[in-house]
Amino acid sequence: MKARAAELAPCPESRRWVVGELVFRSPTFATGARVLNLIARRKPVEDQRLQDLVLEVLPIAGLIAGLCWWHPTLELETPTPAIADEAALLAYGHAVVVELQDAGHDLPVLFTLHNELLSRLGRHQNIVARADEVATFIEPPKDALTA
Repeated sequence: MKARAAELAPCPESRRWVVGELVFRSPTFATGARVLNLIARRKPVEDQRLQDLVLEVLPIAGLIAGLCWWHPTLELETPTPAIADEAALLAYGHAVVVELQDAGHDLPVLFTLHNELLSRLGRHQNIVARADEVATFIEPPKDALTA
């Protein structure tokens, strides 16, 4: 992490996520969909050994944290990859975790980030599902209303 050249303007409250001392901004709906699709395609950890969990959870924690990063005075040094490249997204997630770890955030903090950010991303993306329901609603035929 490095100091920003200029402090960021405050994030709109409707898109602001605060986890501990870190500030994030909810992603665009398209970026959120891409991340959730990537997570859905990953093989779940079948046994809950800590080392397997670390390998599964940390790249996702780093990915979401990096894509949503909105700290007013600090910026990540890891460049954001093209959203369409899943291998690059996971590598980005690993690199962001390294930055967070180098900044003093330990494993419990990284797991908390994963849980909080994934939960918030899921709620954020739920809006897309609700919009789809409205968009695909078909008015019943008038005959059905009078019968």
